[in-house]
Amino acid sequence: MSTDAPVQAALLTASVAVRPEARIAVLPAALANQIAAGEVVERPASIVKELIENALDAGATRIDIRVEQGGSTLLSIADNGRGIHPDDLPLALLRHATSKISTAEQLAAIGTLGFRGEALASIAAISRLQLSSSQNDEGIGHRVWLERGESAQVRVVAQARGTQVEVRDLFYNVPARRKFLKTIATEFGHIEEVVRRMALVHFDVAFMLSHQGQTRLELPIAHSGQARVQRVQRVLGARFADTAHWIQSSSHDMQLAGWLGHPAEARAQADQQYLYVNGRIVRDRTVSHALRMAYDGVLHGQKHPAFLLFLTLDPARVDVNVHPTKHEVRFVAQREVHEFVRHHVRDVLSRQHPAAPADLADALHADQRASPPAGTSHLPTVQQGLGLHTTQTHRPVWQGASAHTAGLADDTRQPTGQGAAVQTALAQYLAPLRTLPEPPPTADEYPLGQALAQLHGVYILAQNRAGLIVVDMHAAHERILLEQLK
Repeated sequence: MSTDAPVQAALLTASVAVRPEARIAVLPAALANQIAAGEVVERPASIVKELIENALDAGATRIDIRVEQGGSTLLSIADNGRGIHPDDLPLALLRHATSKISTAEQLAAIGTLGFRGEALASIAAISRLQLSSSQNDEGIGHRVWLERGESAQVRVVAQARGTQVEVRDLFYNVPARRKFLKTIATEFGHIEEVVRRMALVHFDVAFMLSHQGQTRLELPIAHSGQARVQRVQRVLGARFADTAHWIQSSSHDMQLAGWLGHPAEARAQADQQYLYVNGRIVRDRTVSHALRMAYDGVLHGQKHPAFLLFLTLDPARVDVNVHPTKHEVRFVAQREVHEFVRHHVRDVLSRQHPAAPADLADALHADQRASPPAGTSHLPTVQQGLGLHTTQTHRPVWQGASAHTAGLADDTRQPTGQGAAVQTALAQYLAPLRTLPEPPPTADEYPLGQALAQLHGVYILAQNRAGLIVVDMHAAHERILLEQLK
């Protein structure tokens, strides 16, 4: 007998021992819902995302999110949308019950954010949920909740037009899931990120987020272009808004619009990348790879670019029914989408800076060749993307975005000395990065300041309003050569 025989016999015995004799049976509805909830509800932020999408599909123009203890004890999402008919409230808590689609043809071209009919049923299976809604302005609505016997209870309550969902004691009946929740601060951080992502595409909706009774984020409706710019600044920061460049391209039935972060503002982590396909926040490998190729050669090391992009195409050409969380999509013409994004993004990036001198020798005699004359158009920054608005189905539509902005003031004074000449060339090359506060700097100032000294023949020490700047001459020379080759 082989030495492996005892091991094989033990494995056979073990496999037979765990084989149940029970017959196949349908799982109880409560258990089936808890299993399904594992796919839909990963953490409190997952619930916030699903409920906000429901509110947006209902035409809400204001959404209030109230959170306690990072969402583990209370999540309340209230909107002013169309509301739910009283007779439909018990149905709303059943799996695969939805008003979004009713035929297979609609599934092939989904125009709403939600469509599965699983969110409320999954949430109700692992929490204590109350759903209140009203379709009138009389202040009277109805509320539904589930008792332990799984019977839906409905009663009349005071309720403004719209819907409010209260989720209490998340995972109270699934302790194995509850223990995997992170700290209160971490879970709330994920919720805040969900709200931020929703606010960056739905400018026609006001958002309010509070935690522990304190307002943490409040964004009014952004009707005007300036208001939309302010929202982008609040969510992504003024630095992104000051340096990002507007892109607006179209080809056949695809449109790409939004803001591309400046390569110099690339980040160590991919934490400021926002991609929307037909108004839905997604993570897509096809578009991500196209963006990496477009940024190839202009990023330093392993940096990740920041961007806020909206891709719009025929709903029939994109499948959103890929994953229960609806974070992923599948394109019918994947290669076409890839090349469309790569080509147009790379075209914008290639025109982002004026031409630079070929090498440092040319910098000794640099003139105005390195920078455009006053009044020459640069690529638009975030302030020029003023035409964004959304339709009732919240798919981005782009109109009338300005395509130019005033040129930067040019320096005509020519300093003497090699260090000053190199500094002049770099100042002209990096002119679009100028971010000095208002009022704009006068014509006798350089973006990198005035050259003070040359250190060890390697660095240039300069001074501007912000302080001292050290320029690596070798690295600057390499960058200039790279731009010339491109």
